[in-house]
Amino acid sequence: MFIIGSPDIDVMLSDDLPAIDEVLAYYEIPFSDYAIFTYHPVTTELPLLRDHFRQVIGAIDESGLNYVVIYPNSDTGAEIILEEMEQLKGDARFRLLPSMRFEYYLSLLRNARMIVGNSSAGIREAPVYGVPTINIGTRQMNRFKYVSIFDTPNDKEKILMAIKSCPAVFPVSLHFGHGMSAKLFMEILETGALWETPKQKQFCDIKMMNWQVH
Repeated sequence: MFIIGSPDIDVMLSDDLPAIDEVLAYYEIPFSDYAIFTYHPVTTELPLLRDHFRQVIGAIDESGLNYVVIYPNSDTGAEIILEEMEQLKGDARFRLLPSMRFEYYLSLLRNARMIVGNSSAGIREAPVYGVPTINIGTRQMNRFKYVSIFDTPNDKEKILMAIKSCPAVFPVSLHFGHGMSAKLFMEILETGALWETPKQKQFCDIKMMNWQVH
C-alpha cells in the first residue's frame, strides 16, 4: 500500500481553476459575498426530514447572508427538500442551482464565506481552502474533524448561532493530500517496489495474528 493522497486535492490546488468572476458570470450569481448551502437527505431519518430542513432553512434565512444553494442528491427524500426549497425562489439572497461543474464549484468554494449543510464537501474540500463549515446533523458522523468544522444539530437557533459566531479565517488543512498525488503515483509506477510485491493471494488465519476481534 502506498499513500499518495487524494487526486481531488491536485485539482483543488491547481493554478488552472476558473477565476471567480468567470464563475459568478457563468452561473448568473448576483453577489460576490456569499455562503454555499447544500443539504442532502439522511435516509435513516426520513420521518424527521421535513422538520429538520425547515429548521435549517429558517436559520439560513435569518442569518442575513447571501447563499448559493446547490440542489440535493437523488437519495430518497430529495423531493421533500426540493418542495421546501420552493420558498427560496424569488428571494434575491438565494441563487438556486441544480448542479455545478466541479472546477467551477471549487472556485466558488475557495471564495465562499462558509459552507452550510451536510455535504461531504464541508468535510473534505472546504478545509483545504481554510473555508469554515457549519456541518448540520448526522450525515457526516465520525468523519474527519478539523478546527474549521463546526458540528450542530438540526436546530434553528443552534445553527444560527454557529453561523453568526463562526470565525472568518482558518489555517488550511492538507490532511487528504498535498496536491502531488499524480506525481507520487507516477514515481511509484517507475520504482521496483510495486512490481516486486508478491501477487499470489494467501489465507491468513486471524487467530495467528495479534488482532483483537470484538
